[in-house]
Amino acid sequence: MILLPVFGLVAGFAIGRREALIVTAIATAIGFTLVAILTDEISGWSDGFVWADTIVALLATLLGIQVRRWYRSRRRPA
Repeated sequence: MILLPVFGLVAGFAIGRREALIVTAIATAIGFTLVAILTDEISGWSDGFVWADTIVALLATLLGIQVRRWYRSRRRPA
């Protein structure tokens, strides 16, 4: 789950719209739920790492959306 911000960045760039935030949030919920159930690495949703990683992933998603908008708005040479 440490790579969740990278997932958010890729999802933001690939989708390019605010719906990428929903995709990242759902992936976060599924991932951290599985980690909490199957391992003892985190103590559930009250763990500070879960919230910090979620916030960083959502910010990375917003960055990916902005990078896509910038990339699509560039002028291509003729």
